Amino acid sequence: MPEQFQNLELLFLLGLSIIMVIYCIATIALTIGWQRIQPFEFVSRTETALISLIVPVRNEEKNLPNLLADLQVQSNQNFELILVNDNSTDKTMELAEQFKETAKFPITILHSNRSQNSSPKKSAISQGIAVAKGKLITTTDGDCRVGKHWLRDIHSFYQAEKPKLISAGVTFQNEESWFEKIQTVEFMSLIGAGAVSMYLGSPNMCNGANLTYEKSAFEAVGGFSGSEKLASGDDEFLMHKIFKTFPLHVKFLKSEGSIVRTNAQTKFYDFYQQRKRWASKWNHYENFSAVVTALFVYAVHLASVLLWVGFCFFSSWRVEFGLLIAAKIVCEFFYLRAILLSHQQADKIKWIPITQIFHSAYVVLIGLFGKLGGYSWKGRKLK
Repeated sequence: MPEQFQNLELLFLLGLSIIMVIYCIATIALTIGWQRIQPFEFVSRTETALISLIVPVRNEEKNLPNLLADLQVQSNQNFELILVNDNSTDKTMELAEQFKETAKFPITILHSNRSQNSSPKKSAISQGIAVAKGKLITTTDGDCRVGKHWLRDIHSFYQAEKPKLISAGVTFQNEESWFEKIQTVEFMSLIGAGAVSMYLGSPNMCNGANLTYEKSAFEAVGGFSGSEKLASGDDEFLMHKIFKTFPLHVKFLKSEGSIVRTNAQTKFYDFYQQRKRWASKWNHYENFSAVVTALFVYAVHLASVLLWVGFCFFSSWRVEFGLLIAAKIVCEFFYLRAILLSHQQADKIKWIPITQIFHSAYVVLIGLFGKLGGYSWKGRKLK
């Protein structure tokens, strides 16, 4: 082989090696960081803070009754529920009105009044906050399930730590197909990374299905202003703004009782639209560390794809490419195993290798499509 081609191969391998070494070190750090986040233990306190639970809903007649039943048996009943109807066309609101008659807690039902160019979810949450009586705002989704100690643990953690924003665990439930199971594995990697970033004092990710913040903090940072026209990002953009104003007051709550469960996507098209919606946020990050993290993660997955290309086609360096691939697989395995165990998903550990086969290629493609903008969600075209 001509010397110039050998040099190009060597530079190609060197570049991928640098990225993978940094990534493996980062993954080991994530694993250690997750282990160092101490599980929160509930402590009964006399001081109480009313929680205003805001749930935007659109066509959730199959799921909302389950969430309402979970709320009925909460061990902490010091909360109000604010349901914001986002133009549902099914029996969602009819079911909500029926439940309201026997609910153990106060329920306010609002109907979305969003402007045409605003985000449906951000508009609904803002509308709910405007009438909220609680010191704390907690948000989740109409298709989620919560344990009986969910609000108890959130309240106790708030009283102990006094954070301005609390992020807590979210996982999938009732997975049946292999497609749903590998979604759980992949999703856990995001939850873990977001948690550790908060632990290290540089938060980059959270999930609006299990998010709590002070109403005063929301108002102090101007709520969703600046991103109100973007359909996605009701969680992360707000978290970045609160962290910028209140450094070191963004915390992750690690406890079994605080975990929220939802369903994975059963159809590939819905999965694609969901992930495209998530990826669309990357273009609008203003937080420097979040931008750097997003770019580095994308570079890692692109490098992973290129490693497999090198392994298959560059025989002179096949051993080196293989070692880099193996190092990535091993580091990821122990990281994902730790997160899955903490979220009572031990049965998904065996699906980690299958997830690793598809994950990098999918991230590269979704990242590209996410840059294009536009996606369908809950029967609407959004951007």
